[in-house]
Amino acid sequence: MVATEESWVEEDRPSNNRPKWKRRWISREAKRRNSLNSVDSTSWKDEVKKTYCCFAGDSKNDLELAGYQELVTNKAVFLWSVNSLRFAIFSDTLSSMILYPNYALMADPNGHRDSFQSTTPFKFSSATYFIPMTALLGMAIAGTITGRLSDKVGRKPVILACLAGSVFGSIIKWTLRRSFWGFCIANFFNGLMSGSLPVALAYVSDVFTSLRQKSKQFSVIVGFWVLGQSTGGIIGILMESRGLFAPLWAGAAIMVVAFLVNMKFLVEPGKIRVPAEIDGDEEEKDELELPTGVDTQTLVHILIGAFLDIVGSKALFPICMAPFAFETFYNDFIK
Repeated sequence: MVATEESWVEEDRPSNNRPKWKRRWISREAKRRNSLNSVDSTSWKDEVKKTYCCFAGDSKNDLELAGYQELVTNKAVFLWSVNSLRFAIFSDTLSSMILYPNYALMADPNGHRDSFQSTTPFKFSSATYFIPMTALLGMAIAGTITGRLSDKVGRKPVILACLAGSVFGSIIKWTLRRSFWGFCIANFFNGLMSGSLPVALAYVSDVFTSLRQKSKQFSVIVGFWVLGQSTGGIIGILMESRGLFAPLWAGAAIMVVAFLVNMKFLVEPGKIRVPAEIDGDEEEKDELELPTGVDTQTLVHILIGAFLDIVGSKALFPICMAPFAFETFYNDFIK
């Protein structure tokens, strides 16, 4: 049964029979409604009903809620949604990094039966660096797009698009595995579809209210992202005997599972915010003033520092994988 006008008015007077978090939330909304004396009461009720949860009674059967409303009223739905998001980040990163340990073998024509026959115009060291660079370039571009896109079309559609795109990207990379340039183009496309991290961070900001909880959940999301990188590399190493490109199928299978799980359990947050009692923090929502501008000088310094840091750290990779060192290690310790 849908809440009526009378039942909504009664909700302005919280009942002691309701859970504490429900009474406090309804009380806050009543105060917010009463503060807008200039707004017509009927239109205000309709707006609140559309945006927030309306309780027709204490029984769950008396509720008719949209998905984003259940995210607030049902803690199980909330936990399933957040954990599905974490699994999506883990799977997306795993799939994008699953071939990373095999790049050096791919770039050496004599290193493995599945190696590229030619990496022209690059030699071994340059090719070893160029292959992962194509994926990282795609991920960098995607990171600047997916966050803004999710603000317009929603978090869930973008997350699902990234997961589905990574599945197709893995299949395309397998199809073009005999061509160095074909594989690099497919790797770039796969990187473009691996932009789920900014969307996940935005989702966390949507559904958690307190600054402490947001900071904690940001760390958890990044932790799953790092864990996905490590797990993908381990799977790639363990499956080398089956072929350098065989791990792509394992990554694609995990991505399919992640896509189905998020399609079923991930809830689009909409305009609603989870009360502090639901997200596990008894503190009231942090009221922070949003910045009105960007400190350009500080931003430029951060970007230059990040760029130099990447150049310094990544430049060591092709040097460490120089042909002599690689061939000596591979021939003496692996073959």
